[in-house]
Amino acid sequence: MLYHITAKKNVDSILSKGLIPNFQRGLSRRQDYAPCVWLTDDTDYILETQAGDLWREENDPVVLEIDADGLDVKQYMCEFADGLRPIKHEYYITSRIDSARIKLKDICLV
Repeated sequence: MLYHITAKKNVDSILSKGLIPNFQRGLSRRQDYAPCVWLTDDTDYILETQAGDLWREENDPVVLEIDADGLDVKQYMCEFADGLRPIKHEYYITSRIDSARIKLKDICLV
């Protein structure tokens, strides 16, 4: 099981249409990534290290549980001076995730 963190305002659309890859890298707004859906196996880690207080206050974070069995999920790899290394708790998929694979897990407290 993997998880996707999103703003509460996106939940109805996601539960209806699924998760659609876009250019946003997770909780940041960088534009240098291919369209994908970001997933994690540790929501606390992502919320603590990447979401930031302002993002959490402005977006009412929600955790969605994703049935990732059979999906082409890849671990995120980052380039370091000594080569590519996997980044813990960060995964992505470049295809749409059908809404039947998604369920609401948690509304996060800010």
